Amino acid sequence: MKNQLSKYFLPTLAVAYFFYLCLRAWYLPITTDEGTTWYNFVPHSVYDLLSFKDPIPNNHLLNTLLIKLLHTFLEPHQFTVRIPALLGGAAYLVAAIGIARLLDWRFWLQFLVFASLLGNHYICEFLSLARGYGMSAGYVLVAIWMGLKFLKNENVATLRWAMFWAVISVLASFTALNFFLPLCFYFFVVIFQKKMPRQFWFSVVAGIVSLAAICYFPFKRMSETDQFHFWSLEGFWKDTVLSMARGYRSGKEMFGHFTPEILGWAFLAVWFLWGIAAIWRWKKAKFSFSEPGFFGWAMLTGTAVVTILQAILIKTPYLSGRTAVIFWPMFALGVPFLVKWLSEKWMVVGRAIGIGFAFLFSFHFYNCLQLKSCQEWWFDAYTFEVLDYLKKIKDERGDGQKIRLSSYWLMNNSLNFEIDTRRSGDFEKVEWRSKSDPDDPAEFLYTEKGELPVFEKNFEIIWEVEKNGRYLLQRKR
Repeated sequence: MKNQLSKYFLPTLAVAYFFYLCLRAWYLPITTDEGTTWYNFVPHSVYDLLSFKDPIPNNHLLNTLLIKLLHTFLEPHQFTVRIPALLGGAAYLVAAIGIARLLDWRFWLQFLVFASLLGNHYICEFLSLARGYGMSAGYVLVAIWMGLKFLKNENVATLRWAMFWAVISVLASFTALNFFLPLCFYFFVVIFQKKMPRQFWFSVVAGIVSLAAICYFPFKRMSETDQFHFWSLEGFWKDTVLSMARGYRSGKEMFGHFTPEILGWAFLAVWFLWGIAAIWRWKKAKFSFSEPGFFGWAMLTGTAVVTILQAILIKTPYLSGRTAVIFWPMFALGVPFLVKWLSEKWMVVGRAIGIGFAFLFSFHFYNCLQLKSCQEWWFDAYTFEVLDYLKKIKDERGDGQKIRLSSYWLMNNSLNFEIDTRRSGDFEKVEWRSKSDPDDPAEFLYTEKGELPVFEKNFEIIWEVEKNGRYLLQRKR
């Protein structure tokens, strides 16, 4: 029975999880940043994309190139442009199962690994959105899986796979470079400690050289146009830890009484206890860097150190919000390792704590399930409803005239993607306006509450789309 659970239960959960990712990719309207990828980058030539002719970091290279490739075969749709992200989601799920099985723990501990990695709905959202953040997190986890496997089998082919997926994670989102550097350093230390032959050294160096060659022009162009200095530099605690806590919290009732600060301190406590236990086990293993728990903690700590040093030395921003998503695949391993080590001494206590955490992670994820919106771009949740509402007005008129609609700039990309791909027969394309114009010539306006005073002279509210949020206006007659 235990073997059957280990063999089939986690893959079944992974399939169900992936099905949920697909549902989100299908039902959620395109968000503004996804629209930016579609309109501002996908039309460019492959050469222009690789050379970063447009140096804006919103061009998540691997994501853009894959969308461009798929567009040559598939009609544009919110699902088809999200297929690359779903590939990252599939990689994340395969790696989660691979790590759980590689560690060869009891089933309840394997499930805890799975629940900890997957129980964060914030990362789940990015695994089904046409951006590079979720893709990168998926490939980071694959690199960790291959890294753990290499520490166990000391096979050069496994090391090459670890380096390959680490390179891919950076191409999906350049923020993963903060993970790539400590990973390479750790591999060099292992190779040196184990006195491995030169082919192991060459494998890591080849990965570094390959990534440097690919990233040379993008980093050169972004440096020349000062693209690295416009995010926050408040500090690792505020920018990274608290943003991770806010993302994990998801504003749901289960954690409603736990502020981001409380969860942030809980995250630091997990990291601190994990570090103490990992260093103790590393010492007990005669300072062998092949200890898997120490490797996991070192990757998390190393990524944090690189992030902090970059901010201090060259003023690049701390990873926060969506850019901090790459921390989760590393951090999520902390609780399972701590529980595993605790259970070695006190099995009953460890199992009780582990099952309790698995239940909390799973219940919180269940509590966050929805097919309406995402945290980062919540304002694009009602695109379909607004266009359906206006389509009904058009049909009732029966004059065959297209609807002329304007919107607040944040909602522009989402509306236009839907109009361009499926509703061009009913709507004129929404014109881009960086500022709201009280004399906007459109008949209908979709805007937010703060903009209502600008339009009150010439427009009236016909629908409160979201309470105290977004409003649909019509020109006064």
